[in-house]
Amino acid sequence: MSDKKPTSKSNATDSREALLQAAVQVFAEKGFAGATVKDLADEAGVNVSLVSYHFGGKEGLYRSCLEGFASERLESTERILSAPTSKEDFRVRLKLFAEEMVDIFQRNRHTCKIVNRGIDSLDPVTLEIFKSVFYRVFGALHGFVESAQRSGFVRQDCDTEISTIFMFGGLMHINRSQDLARALGKRTLDEPVYKTQAIDQWVRNNTEGIFTP
Repeated sequence: MSDKKPTSKSNATDSREALLQAAVQVFAEKGFAGATVKDLADEAGVNVSLVSYHFGGKEGLYRSCLEGFASERLESTERILSAPTSKEDFRVRLKLFAEEMVDIFQRNRHTCKIVNRGIDSLDPVTLEIFKSVFYRVFGALHGFVESAQRSGFVRQDCDTEISTIFMFGGLMHINRSQDLARALGKRTLDEPVYKTQAIDQWVRNNTEGIFTP
């Protein structure tokens, strides 16, 4: 394998994309601290120098794996969770949000695992990205619940932050538990009927307890 930098735009694009795809798997398995530049290059099948060439080093590659993914999630969440105009509109938008989050998990399991590993280990790079982007997804959901409360759809004695924690946490837990459910032979979100049932139950649990009579 040559030590030279890519000599064409095509080669540069190919090696950059190979590193991004490989990094998602390596970081999901080993975390930011556990992964080495050699691990990343070996998984991508490229020279180790290309990590610095394309991303400025391991941290830059790690950020590239997460920041685009996080920004897309925020944009989608803010689009779906605009202020509800009725209780039914609240239910519909909450269900769309849940469906989007579940679909994201199913399409990006390795990236979601990177986020979970980073939060569990409290590594500073993941926490910085989490605070700057991912936490804004939680904030958008909280704002959605607060707007429903201001409109009289949600009870005034409801603590909207606690309710949002329950909503967000429950959705994240069912996503994170899929590998365990699969290993135990339980139903998973890969089954369309179960996926629909789980989301509908989540919506009921998170509306019937907070709606005004």
